[in-house]
Amino acid sequence: MKYIYSFLSFLFLLTTIHSQTIFSDDFESYAVGSYIGTQSSYWTTWSGTTGGAEDAMVTNTYASSGSNSIAFSSTSSNGGPQDVVLDFGQLFTSGIFTLESDFYIMNGKNGYFNLQGSQTIGSIWALDIFMDNGQVVFDDGAQQAIGTYTSETWFTLKIDANLTLGVWKAYIDNNLVGTWNNSTNTIASLDLYPIQNSDYYVDDISFGHQTYTMPNLNGMVAGLDMGGTIAGQTVTPTVTIVNAGQTTITDAAIILDYDGITTPLSLTGLSIASTSSYDMTFSSMSLVAGSTPVQAYITSINGGADNDASDDTLSQTINPIVPATGKMV
Repeated sequence: MKYIYSFLSFLFLLTTIHSQTIFSDDFESYAVGSYIGTQSSYWTTWSGTTGGAEDAMVTNTYASSGSNSIAFSSTSSNGGPQDVVLDFGQLFTSGIFTLESDFYIMNGKNGYFNLQGSQTIGSIWALDIFMDNGQVVFDDGAQQAIGTYTSETWFTLKIDANLTLGVWKAYIDNNLVGTWNNSTNTIASLDLYPIQNSDYYVDDISFGHQTYTMPNLNGMVAGLDMGGTIAGQTVTPTVTIVNAGQTTITDAAIILDYDGITTPLSLTGLSIASTSSYDMTFSSMSLVAGSTPVQAYITSINGGADNDASDDTLSQTINPIVPATGKMV
């Protein structure tokens, strides 16, 4: 598994079909001061009791669009008392699930929510999202992606989870900040909970779903790790490919372009089953100082072109740390 951070610019797509929106809420239809859990069957609380301290109130203090949003603020060292759940209506186990929402984090404060992987609340956590000190951390308990935000400025957070392939993507303001193989590939609900020192607002929230049909033969470039972060360091980059098709991948050819040097890598005798991944390790090279683009792309799968070229390329820009003169890291 490789992490793709906020300096990446990704070019791969899981599908060209847009997600079908199931639910969206901008809170404009609710009265200021009212509880959202009492007005929509999608909104509830962790305990199921709405209209009280565990519920969220509509406010017009800040809004990403229109006049209204919902506010969350912790009142104790343990967080809470608010604990609001957006029930997705079913357990999603396949296809592409998309969640999008706008957040506003007060200066010096934080925000938090999680995705539940079971319709039984509290039994399976699929993902934790922490927003604190200008960073958004996506953590499934084993690995994470990291993005950035500006305090007291609305930003849009989006998650695309291909539950069929197990490949999840995270965006901040439409910029891809990470892709990973999530340890839990089921989604049932979202839980908004103000942990200790939380003070944040939520607006324009929506979720959707679409089916995903795998092509017969398809290799996806799903990760790129240069193997280091220090200028002058000798590294051995790895490129992760996912079998996003139905046919087993037996050979693959990939090219890595970095610092004006094109490095090809071809492997045969593979046996990458459908939905499985494989790390292709390149020969050693040196990281150069400065902001430099790097690109990995598939040139051949099983001896020829695959059925979906849209996910064959990954591009990013890296900017290795330059040690101070006379120092070493």
